[in-house]
Amino acid sequence: MIARPPRCSVLLRAMLLAAPALHASIASAQLSAAPGGPGIGATANGVPLVQINAPNAAGVSHNPFQNYSVGANGLVLNNSVNGAATQIGGNVAGNAALANGAASVILNEVVGNARTMLNGTTEIAGQRAALIVANPNGISVDGGSVLNASRVTLTTGTPTLGNGGAVTGFVVAGGDIAIGGKGFDASTVDKVDLLSRSMTIDGAVRAKELVRAVAGRNDIAYDGERIDARQTDANDLVPVRAIDVAALGGMYANAISLRSTEGGAGVNIAGKVQALTGNLKVEKTGNVIGSVPQDAQSVSGGDGLVVAGKATENKLSVQSGAQLIAAGAADIRSDSMENDGKISGATGATINSATLINRGTIESDRDITLGTATLQNKDTIKAGGALSIRSATLTNDGTVLAKGGGLTVDSTTITNTGTLSSAAGATRLNGTTVSNAGNITASGDLSVKSTTGMNTGLLSSDHGNVSVSSLTFTNTDRMSAKEGKVKVQSMLYSNSGTIEQARPVEPAKPVEQVKPVEPTKPVEQAKPVEPTKPVEQAKPVEPTSRPGPWSRPSPFSKRSPRRFGLCRSGRCSRSGRCSKSGPCRSGRCSRSGRCSRAGPRRCRSSALGGRRCTSAGIRAGTNAPKTSCRLARRG
Repeated sequence: MIARPPRCSVLLRAMLLAAPALHASIASAQLSAAPGGPGIGATANGVPLVQINAPNAAGVSHNPFQNYSVGANGLVLNNSVNGAATQIGGNVAGNAALANGAASVILNEVVGNARTMLNGTTEIAGQRAALIVANPNGISVDGGSVLNASRVTLTTGTPTLGNGGAVTGFVVAGGDIAIGGKGFDASTVDKVDLLSRSMTIDGAVRAKELVRAVAGRNDIAYDGERIDARQTDANDLVPVRAIDVAALGGMYANAISLRSTEGGAGVNIAGKVQALTGNLKVEKTGNVIGSVPQDAQSVSGGDGLVVAGKATENKLSVQSGAQLIAAGAADIRSDSMENDGKISGATGATINSATLINRGTIESDRDITLGTATLQNKDTIKAGGALSIRSATLTNDGTVLAKGGGLTVDSTTITNTGTLSSAAGATRLNGTTVSNAGNITASGDLSVKSTTGMNTGLLSSDHGNVSVSSLTFTNTDRMSAKEGKVKVQSMLYSNSGTIEQARPVEPAKPVEQVKPVEPTKPVEQAKPVEPTKPVEQAKPVEPTSRPGPWSRPSPFSKRSPRRFGLCRSGRCSRSGRCSKSGPCRSGRCSRSGRCSRAGPRRCRSSALGGRRCTSAGIRAGTNAPKTSCRLARRG
């Protein structure tokens, strides 16, 4: 009697024999090629396998599908000429369609009506290539990942090809991309593009260098250098949120770009958007701003960009618990912005928005610059360096702090019930109306300039002066300068509060004087020579017509008088007559002891450094008499 095998072993054997057929049926259910599409099969271990079409002259393998989805078991796209080993499908033979070479771009386009579901791993066998999945019906990703791809593009747009067959861009008219809780892992891929009219991010999206998400009706260039917003049809329904990053969602890459270009559709961030090594830039735009490098190699450490809205009703919302984090600088531009989460830029932060409402945290290790029409701060704005605010209206109920520099506020209307402070510099407020019911403080000088000022709180400086310049100013509380002075310049000034300032500064000690130099001893005068007795003259010398001080006698030296034109005796008598040799021709001597030729003449300067006498008796160039005249000519 022949023993029969157990029934269970028969069933097991049947199942094993039927496994390839079962896998093939599952694969065919998920993948179905359109006319002119690629061949579909399975690897040795049952993973669906697509034998991609031969690439065109531009290296693009265009593969049309009726249905295109990837299950949990994954999908292998065969781009191998001679065969290759794969991580999920084992070894695969070479693709016969690639006799002329492998593809550089694999374009899988859905022309049917089914949505694409990417719930497993897509691996490119053989040569690394860029992967494009285009389905206008929409794309859902929940646990999807990609291996051996240089770039991945998921789009609901219709691809456009150039004359040479290269992919030039996409026309997005509708459709959405949904990232589920299991996320999309492309951490080995340089660049990820998400291009659709709207998208929701409930899981993590990871890329190596750049995540670029563009929402709205757009014509988008594949190279990323051009995005043209298309006009919305009158009867078309506009999504409420073009990009919605949920609380458990997030984007992580060296650079991140989120762009919403459609009017009325805003950007909501409740999760975490983090530029790991580059800058984070949030900007409202209708057309592409060419500030984000598109070459994957040049993006490393480059800019991250989050762009919100085209029309004025568009709004960027950062929800409570959400985070926008940049390892570089954060640059945010939007028509309207509400922050209930955290915005952080390690090397700086700049926000420009028509309306900014902050109920969360805006911080930077360095400087922060805010430019708004309306700024309402209810929580914390903190700069590690300086902080500058330009706003038509500033209402502060929270804390605005410049830790490492000065705080400058230029606003038409400033209303403060919180804290405006600089911990290491000056605080300067310039506005038409300044009303303070909170604390405005400075480590250095505190300056308030306004047309109308009201202080019912504290104006205080730790190490500087407090100065107020206002047409009308009222103080009902406290102004304090701990080490300086309080200065108020106002046409109408009312003070019923307290003014505190440092005690008068002690006068500086006088600089030590250099000991006075002892006066030099007076030069010993030669002993006066006794005057000679006057010579008796026959007739008295007639006095000059104009006696003056020049006729007064004066002592003279003993030097030989002849070469200096003195009287021959070298002396004059007290009466003014020359001794021994008779009187001078004029009958008198000048105070210098020199005889004048025509009486007491007046002087003019000579080129020889002496003086010459003039008949007018007055110095040349002046009308003042000279008390003595010296003859310029010696001898």
